[in-house]
Amino acid sequence: MLGLRGARSTWLEAPSERSVEQVLTTLHLTGHARSALVSLEQLLVRCRRLPVVGRFADAQLAAIHRRLRHVFGPDELLRVCAALDEEEVRYFVGGGWGLDLLAGCQTRLHGDLDLCLEDFDRDLPAVERVLARLGYHVLPAFPGGVWFPDVAVHEDGRGHHIEVLSVNWPVLDAARRLFATDADSTAEPSATAANGSSPSVPRCTALGSIAGTTLRTFSIPAQRLFHLGYGHLDDRPEDVLAEDVLAALSARPGAPVVVPGRLDEQAGDPPLVPATLLLVPIFSLPYGLWRLCKQFGNDFDAIPPHVTVAYPFLPAHRVDATVLDELARIFAGHEPFDFDLASLGWFGDDVVYLEPPRPERFTTMTAALQQSFPDFRPYDGAFDAVVPHVTLSAHETATGEQRRVLATLGRRYLPVAARATHVWLMSNKRHPDHWSIERFFPLGAAATGRATT
Repeated sequence: MLGLRGARSTWLEAPSERSVEQVLTTLHLTGHARSALVSLEQLLVRCRRLPVVGRFADAQLAAIHRRLRHVFGPDELLRVCAALDEEEVRYFVGGGWGLDLLAGCQTRLHGDLDLCLEDFDRDLPAVERVLARLGYHVLPAFPGGVWFPDVAVHEDGRGHHIEVLSVNWPVLDAARRLFATDADSTAEPSATAANGSSPSVPRCTALGSIAGTTLRTFSIPAQRLFHLGYGHLDDRPEDVLAEDVLAALSARPGAPVVVPGRLDEQAGDPPLVPATLLLVPIFSLPYGLWRLCKQFGNDFDAIPPHVTVAYPFLPAHRVDATVLDELARIFAGHEPFDFDLASLGWFGDDVVYLEPPRPERFTTMTAALQQSFPDFRPYDGAFDAVVPHVTLSAHETATGEQRRVLATLGRRYLPVAARATHVWLMSNKRHPDHWSIERFFPLGAAATGRATT
């Protein structure tokens, strides 16, 4: 895939990172296109120190970084949806953003947006007009799947990618019944079907919210169908995360986080009891800083950037209905708040981190947890004081030279504006180093959001 360019020759010229994604789009592998670019990037990183090849690897890396520097963030999501609402388009948010709407908060970075239309033939012309007005252009369409037969593709010049899908509502409705549970019935229906539309629509859809705005999405059983199979095509972290989020949303009220048991790290090692932690996730880090951290030893695919509120919290098997109710009460007593990550600091020579200027916003939550759960000791009492921070790189994952480079380059991205809206409960019930989302706790009273219809 490396294009070896000479002064007068372009033989061995390889497809650019843009053409790679176009090919994958044509082959209906759009959901994997970004993963393919990331894999190519990782290969090029390994080639950077090779004689001769390294120079060309650097050039290819720069091109890929330009392509990957944008993500489909919440601001663009709300901008697109507001414009569609003005045209009274009947659409539903699917894919990863649809799942986050049910969770009420962002759970990962998103590379695209899936919009599903109630009536594809009727509404697609209006969608195309709206997206054109917002700066999007049409790419070649490709065939969809069983419940999403048609896919229209749009992109703008800023790296944003939207797929507009038709929905086979009767088939989706019939299939989603196989995935329904008692907990799924608590989701708020999105609306009754519009005149002339399928009566299956309200049974497959629900209302969700992000940043105080209510949007239509798919119900939990339909979300399972939307994501069905992706996790078996490859080991993309976002697909594993989707399974965890669906499990958290489907959990019965009061159900324990995990049944009592032990976690074997490797054969012959002593068994480990699954633990839990509580954190405030942060998705507003500039993407350049996000990728710097990944290159220098901190893979945010495992756990997103965050401020830790409690670690280690309780053993996973002790988190029962009583504990969950108390956690909900504690975090409901702390309102959402904005904060900046304005300074970069070090813990000795081992950890590079960002620090909020008003740490008491976080330490008061930790103190409340200590009062309610006397067995909880932050970091098992290893430190005299808790310093709320966002770890960028640590000695376990990067060399001292890498951490120093990250600290030098990372300062150019400061300050980072962030907002705390939720606390996540996570556990390592699968593996000591793999943390899964177990519950979402909104700060303050649960916001009902603003309906956009």
